Amino acid sequence: FDLPAGPTLSEVIDREGPLSEVDVMAVVEQVGKALGALHAREMFHQHLSTDVIRRLRPGTYVVEAAGLARPKPALSFLAAGGDVVGTPGFIAPETVDSGEHSK
Repeated sequence: FDLPAGPTLSEVIDREGPLSEVDVMAVVEQVGKALGALHAREMFHQHLSTDVIRRLRPGTYVVEAAGLARPKPALSFLAAGGDVVGTPGFIAPETVDSGEHSK
């Protein structure tokens, strides 16, 4: 499918400066609902940052790159000493060092 149109949250902040309190609350609510929908399906999003949140129009935000979502069983190797999957700069250091992660 087509990627969502609109600038990333990072681009919005770079161009327009800090978000207003209303916009911050909209981002938190809408991103929280998106993550809640994934979690309800026993999935996790591997990488969440201002580079994967897009503003479709003022007040409307979406999380893109859901292809990075993985079912819980597919991530069980993280605590079993297998290969580590993650985006540098966003993965917990203890996961890289020991293969274990914390909440």
